[in-house]
Amino acid sequence: MTEEEARLVLLVRAVEIEDAAATLLTKEDRQQATIAALASQAANGQGRHGDEALLALRAHFATGRLATRVPAIDSALRASRWPGWLGWAIPIFAFVLGIATNEIGGGKRLNLIAFPLVGMLAWNVAVYLAIVFKQLGKVARARTHSSGRLSGAVAWLSGLSRLRGGAEQPLGRALTRFATEWTRASGPLTASRAHRMLHFGAAAFATGVVAGMYLRALGIEYRAGWESTFLSAGLVHQLLGLVLGPASLLSGIRLPDAEHLAGLRWSAGRGENAGLWIHLYAMTALLFVFVPRVLLGIGSGIAAVRQRRRFPVSGREDFYVRRLLRTARGGNAEVRVVPYGFRPAKPMRTVLGRLLSGALGDGTRTAFDTPIAYGEEEEWLVRSGIIAEVDHLLVLFSMASTPEAENHGALVTGIRETIERDGGGTELTVIIDESTYRERLGNQSDTTGRIGARRTAWERMLSTTLVQPFFANLMQDQDTEVIRRLEAALVRTPTLASGRAAQR
Repeated sequence: MTEEEARLVLLVRAVEIEDAAATLLTKEDRQQATIAALASQAANGQGRHGDEALLALRAHFATGRLATRVPAIDSALRASRWPGWLGWAIPIFAFVLGIATNEIGGGKRLNLIAFPLVGMLAWNVAVYLAIVFKQLGKVARARTHSSGRLSGAVAWLSGLSRLRGGAEQPLGRALTRFATEWTRASGPLTASRAHRMLHFGAAAFATGVVAGMYLRALGIEYRAGWESTFLSAGLVHQLLGLVLGPASLLSGIRLPDAEHLAGLRWSAGRGENAGLWIHLYAMTALLFVFVPRVLLGIGSGIAAVRQRRRFPVSGREDFYVRRLLRTARGGNAEVRVVPYGFRPAKPMRTVLGRLLSGALGDGTRTAFDTPIAYGEEEEWLVRSGIIAEVDHLLVLFSMASTPEAENHGALVTGIRETIERDGGGTELTVIIDESTYRERLGNQSDTTGRIGARRTAWERMLSTTLVQPFFANLMQDQDTEVIRRLEAALVRTPTLASGRAAQR
């Protein structure tokens, strides 16, 4: 998925998650976006198929709907884009700064061991060593933090970090979520772009320093010499050989010996014309700053292009993606709910239906059986018919009942064995409603402890059936986390849909 496609996917994802009431993007809009994406994918005959393409196409259509109603959407998209002007503004600024800050030793003197280029060379060598250590993985943690800081800085510069709205409004929450998730997801790409910019900026700064040095040398004569409290002429000779040796070999300009350097002390005279020394330092800057930085900048640029073309986004490991794809692929799950020992009230059936639609997709079809009377589980198993004709079979118990292996356990075991015998793809799930038990306990001080104890009793009893129960209060609406946990209980296989829904 490209960067722009991923941007739209994350924006639409943020809106759909935060706009639960479907006021910004209506249910009809969402359905039409899915239908249009499927039609476009089928009609174009493009080589790029699969979940990734569907997500990108759907996000494109959905964003179009959103942008016509909510002007802030376009603003959010613009703010999330990399400010392209940084790519040329920073190098130009660095070049001008290099010229403006070119101070060669002060006055007309060029101090050979206190030359500004020496500090610049030392800084760049430190940067190269840091890059090597990062590649070796010795400071991988620091690299992660650095990417996060770079992303945050760019987000602030582009205005993305200021996309904040009121938490009480779906749009405000959606923009906040998008800004946060996009900043995190684009971190590696932002880091590559920033590294490219900084490498080219460093090369431009070195160029500016050298250019300013030559420009000033045209109008005045610089005299080269040195002075030091601690260094002898021999040590200075070794230091200059280390720093300027490669440039000397390539340019053919020989470095003077220690005796000659001793005569260049400021205390011994006026030094000598600095022309050859300027050439050596310019060649050194070319070798150790300009060329490596340009190559590193090109490497970061190539990495950025690759990341922009193959931008990583959450796949089926993400609940939102799984739910969307399950609905889009026509995997409208069929769910059969079998209550035992009680008749669920209409509000309870409504809440459970919403939970199932949230977990399995909007097209989920849910049917409630006539409740099984207490003690009649064996008769029900005999007359129940083909259990494996649906995708999910939910056995609904009330926590108010005392868990009994000979009744509740026998029913679950019998259904599981029937499904295994028939060879169907039906998933069996046990849901235990807590609402009646909670109402019975009221505001007692030990309510939490007693509910925990009753949960443990149910889990212990059902452990022999090999089915893990799911607990919920079905008399009140549940949040996204409960829906996520229900989906995990319903869909236990790597595929997005199970049973017959996967075959459609």
